[in-house]
Amino acid sequence: EQTESIPLDARTDIWSLGVVVYETLTGLRPFRGESDQQLISAIRNEKPKSLASLRTDVDPDLVHVIERCLEKDRSARYQTAADLCDALKPLQVAASPLRKHRKAARAVALLALVVGSIATWHYGRSAYENRAAMLAPERSIAVLPFTDRYPGDTSFLADAIAEDLRSDLSRLRPIVVPSYLSSNGYAATKKPASQIQKEMGADYLVTGSLQHSTANHGFNLRIVDARTGVERLSKHYAASPGRIDIVREAARDVVAALAIPLTQEQRDELNHDRTTNPAAYELYLRGLHAEILGIPRAAFGMTSLNSIRSAQGFYAQSRTLDPGFSAVRARLGRSHMSSVEAYDTTSARLEQARLEAEAALRIDPQLPEPHATLSEYWDRTGDTEKSIEELRRGLASTPGNVSLLIALGAQYFAAGRSEEGLVQLVRAGQLDPRNPIAAANTATGYGRMQRDAEALEAFNRSIEISPNDNEVRLIKGQFYLKWKGTPDTLIAELKRMSPDWDDRGMATFAWYTALRMQRKYREGLRILDKSKTELSRDGLVYYPKSLMRADMLYGLGEMAAARIYYGRARREMSDSAATKPNDASIRAALALANAGLDQRNDAVAHAQRAMDLARVAKNTLGATATLGIAVQVYGRVGDLDRAFETLELLFAMPAGRDATIRYLQVWPGYDPLRKDPRFNKLLARFGGK
Repeated sequence: EQTESIPLDARTDIWSLGVVVYETLTGLRPFRGESDQQLISAIRNEKPKSLASLRTDVDPDLVHVIERCLEKDRSARYQTAADLCDALKPLQVAASPLRKHRKAARAVALLALVVGSIATWHYGRSAYENRAAMLAPERSIAVLPFTDRYPGDTSFLADAIAEDLRSDLSRLRPIVVPSYLSSNGYAATKKPASQIQKEMGADYLVTGSLQHSTANHGFNLRIVDARTGVERLSKHYAASPGRIDIVREAARDVVAALAIPLTQEQRDELNHDRTTNPAAYELYLRGLHAEILGIPRAAFGMTSLNSIRSAQGFYAQSRTLDPGFSAVRARLGRSHMSSVEAYDTTSARLEQARLEAEAALRIDPQLPEPHATLSEYWDRTGDTEKSIEELRRGLASTPGNVSLLIALGAQYFAAGRSEEGLVQLVRAGQLDPRNPIAAANTATGYGRMQRDAEALEAFNRSIEISPNDNEVRLIKGQFYLKWKGTPDTLIAELKRMSPDWDDRGMATFAWYTALRMQRKYREGLRILDKSKTELSRDGLVYYPKSLMRADMLYGLGEMAAARIYYGRARREMSDSAATKPNDASIRAALALANAGLDQRNDAVAHAQRAMDLARVAKNTLGATATLGIAVQVYGRVGDLDRAFETLELLFAMPAGRDATIRYLQVWPGYDPLRKDPRFNKLLARFGGK
């Protein structure tokens, strides 16, 4: 059920129990694979090797119980833990004669013990909690925004202390901590704990308030059971002179109050103060606050440059005062990587991010953040497999770390391993239901795999979480356009937005797409006249306004004017390609401009270069977007053989963005293909997609 993103229930737990008992009896797992993809395939499609053939001394009735637990169709399994207990009662009686077969007897005893526990457990929990327990046996602890009635010079502390506590708790394997983005919406909330629990899926809520007085400088901390509203801890932490890192003391108290089992290594870590330098710790907290202020509220937004630079300055000063402060080294590494993403793509900056991440791991090998930094380092240096492996290392010690799960899902998609990517994203969303990044990535993942109804549901869920995220609204509209062949949803979403919003020219490109599909070229030109943007770009598309205008004029049959703007677009894209020679989206736009000028050889060469840069063989999202443009380029210059070959390749890939029958039928860019008899044959052959 998890691999297919089907809602989970008690029958899923019964399947998992069958896996455990099968391995207990045989020493082998019933489903195996060298990679995640192979394991998923085995779970879905393969039957386990017959338990009776591996252990001839096991009671056939027990074999039958286990095999029924492992049925792929959950309607064929035991439907409740009580049903399973009933099936085991005769075996418990039979266990005594089995003592000569000690392993089998132990398996029966184990089965009875665990099932008895599960039966009690399931009857007292809601359906949501059953799902959460299956996917995240860890307890979810939401650290809500701290309050500070008199901030003054210490205004940074409330956000920083809450974030530091989230960071400390999220490192502990049995705990899942919803992100700042999920928790931030509950600042000064009046919602009851039970409602927050339903929305966030959190078992416990941690709230805090800062105190500023001569006698009580510090903060108050309170833990509430989210299901019952019962208080589990209320304590004041005094920040007396010379006493620092009291957040770690609070983390220890949270663990103790909730009786969370930890390894000895984790206990030792929590008992160890991260720094003994008060000034270094204060600078670290100031850096956290600056970092939080710059976190984009949109799922695919960019961190603000001022925030990156401010946080980086504080972290660098803190590191100077205490080079052994592992948390600050980890955050400094992340800030350098944020610089790479935002404005500084030099190899020196990239290497600095790597060095800080590696230094942090040498000091503290259990930190999760450096693995995210190193993963991005390997991705940017072209080694996707190393990038994936780095994230898997981080998740080995913190399997409930939502940020790492989202990053791993994205990397799997980047490597063309879509099903594995979707599993990670769905899990992240189930662990942190209000996380807008997990929600948006899950929606685009479903769309990518052409699981259309699930994609639409996920997009609506993402918009419910972040109603002001215009980019997600546009992506939903573009998805619906490709799915149904109509721009109505895209136009409806555009009309809901402020007319002044056009981040990275995305609204301009959306209007261009919608109106060109409707062949309303005059209206499209009027929209372009009003637009203040000169370039639209979203990471997959790089489209200058001159190229959009040329397409509209071409649609009107005004060829001379269209050639003028195709020429302008070619000059602009040539300059861009010289600056960024390895950007596939720029090469694709340059190919379109050359095709508009009837420069066949240049158009084909740039289209081929774009596909090479987009790593078409990897089945990535960028690859399919580039292929979709290449088809239009080949059609425009009359190379229909190559156009249809590329379309065949697109339909063989998970290309929900660019290869749908409805889209092919209506998008003007495919007009040159429609007179060829191969077009209707292709539609008929792939009509199911």
